[in-house]
Amino acid sequence: MKDESIKISYFICYKIVAYIIYFKKSNIFGVSMQDIIMLALFTEAIWETLKLIKTKDKINYDRIGATAVGILIAIAANVDIFSYLGRPLTIKYLGAILTGILISRGSNFIHDLLGSVSSMYQRNKP
Repeated sequence: MKDESIKISYFICYKIVAYIIYFKKSNIFGVSMQDIIMLALFTEAIWETLKLIKTKDKINYDRIGATAVGILIAIAANVDIFSYLGRPLTIKYLGAILTGILISRGSNFIHDLLGSVSSMYQRNKP
């Protein structure tokens, strides 16, 4: 179940990034299409991570622990992936909390996620 969820997440992320080449950078109310797709990518990754907490009739306490530690470290280290990518969130600590949720998935997941975002930006450089 967990491996299947990860594969689905990667597939969705890959498809989102693949479709970005069809969009030209345009501003919609001050937000570019790249930003919308980037936020959709992160939303999907965060939701898929949170879904791993409860599977069928069981609660995954390891996942809860990893998520709590990831959030604690992100807040303590003042790490916010949204600010890093140029889209800081207006709600204080929300960026760090969401970053902590992503961090809880581990370094390979973060590396792949940032690789997808990076390739999206590289393809749309002027």
